[in-house]
Amino acid sequence: MSKRRTDPRIAVFHHLPKCAGTSLVDIFGHYFRIVRDYRKPGSDEGAKGYTAPHNLAKLSKCDLLCGHFEYPGVHVFERYPGIKERPQDYFLFMFVREPLALKCSLLRYEALEVTIDRLLERPNYMASCIGIGSGNLEAVMSRYNFVGSVESLEDDLPVLLKLLGYPEQNRVIMPRLNRTDSATVHLPREHLERFRAANALDYLIYERAVAIH
Repeated sequence: MSKRRTDPRIAVFHHLPKCAGTSLVDIFGHYFRIVRDYRKPGSDEGAKGYTAPHNLAKLSKCDLLCGHFEYPGVHVFERYPGIKERPQDYFLFMFVREPLALKCSLLRYEALEVTIDRLLERPNYMASCIGIGSGNLEAVMSRYNFVGSVESLEDDLPVLLKLLGYPEQNRVIMPRLNRTDSATVHLPREHLERFRAANALDYLIYERAVAIH
């Protein structure tokens, strides 16, 4: 773990499922002491799979708090309201992913066939994991200090590390530890239009992140 961090804020990584988080946490382990906050292994889906939240007062600039925070009741600002109440004390960040690529990876991870019907299930998956609805996108996204994209990881990661207080960082070569995110399927145009329409909020989130960085 690196001791050279210059930023005193506590770092919080909102690890969205199927957005290269496994690879990122592996990289961050060279810079931080990783404090994990995920559902208990083997637990049913939902907020009840989480144990008690960590005490933010016990964390320091050497720590990186990370978790999926993917269900209502355990979204990051519900589970850790102090991040919203005292934003000057925290550096909150996440990585998003092109929505069709994310959904294909999710279905493959679940060992399900990638079909248009399955792709249309669970619309706006990223938005649901973040806690974004049609009326609060800007309010929620503006609370994140950095939002990168999976598609530009190698360019975004050095920028992020500098913002986190590691100014000497240059380009970082990413190990890709999670191999379920292989190529996206090629959909007929009408199916692609249906998918984009059903996931319009996710595309707004993704395009916002890409436009900023």
